[in-house]
Amino acid sequence: MESQDLDELLDRIVALYADRVANGRAGDVDDLLSQVPDAQRPALARCLEMVELGAAPLAVPKPLVPGSVLGGCRIVATIGRGGVATVHRAEQTALRRTVALKVLRPGLAVDPRQVARFRREGLAVARLEHPNVVKIHDVGQQDGHLYLVMELVDGKDLAKALEELPPAPARTGADLERALRSGDRLGGHIVQGHVDGVAQVARVESRADAQVLDLALPSGLAELMVQHGSVAVDGVSLTVNDLPAPNVLQISLIAYTLARTNLGSLGVGDPVHIEADMLGKYVQRLLEPWDT
Repeated sequence: MESQDLDELLDRIVALYADRVANGRAGDVDDLLSQVPDAQRPALARCLEMVELGAAPLAVPKPLVPGSVLGGCRIVATIGRGGVATVHRAEQTALRRTVALKVLRPGLAVDPRQVARFRREGLAVARLEHPNVVKIHDVGQQDGHLYLVMELVDGKDLAKALEELPPAPARTGADLERALRSGDRLGGHIVQGHVDGVAQVARVESRADAQVLDLALPSGLAELMVQHGSVAVDGVSLTVNDLPAPNVLQISLIAYTLARTNLGSLGVGDPVHIEADMLGKYVQRLLEPWDT
């Protein structure tokens, strides 16, 4: 079942049970729970229990469709749906202006925490004055619907905007490695994601089995490098292939690394972040004279 279809089904079930409770049929929930997937039943059961306990108003909200009026706004069309609310294009009739009408999903209106959070959103945003923040015109509740009347900013949705973006330059990605969990196997490289300095690509050589890069290191980092030791370059844990010259670090990018990172797009002159092996930094610190 699609996420949007499931959300709408949950809302209808909550509204139906509120009607049952109002008509003295509390506890009659088995047929309602059977309509949703097993994974959703515990959460739905809690929502229905809250309705029964009176945590939410028992008025059954009528579905909002084009032409419905809420908070002095006549709905023109539905713009989009999210996990918390539905947003409609509407006309604020008294002021004759087009607005966005954001309505909390009925299925969430049974949770006092969600209601409080929705109200806080309106109150918080209403205090802001900035060109990049939409204005809040009103907040209220009517016929079981909690709503915000907001400034409508016409434009594309995010999905459409992303589709129309031009092709991204080669090095716009980020290389991320998941942190080790307690008990995971250590493969020999111990880095933390810090940046000890910025190096510059001095040479790039393509070989049959790898791409080799020489990196010019900033002052103070070369002494932490050990041939066949470890180093992190732009967040990627690698082996120090060689130290071919003073203050020069050489790395070798094999096919696996080239396929899973953006390091293969590096060219001469590009800057890269360097993190030295953590154990090497501790050894260096222990060998330094201590201030007395």
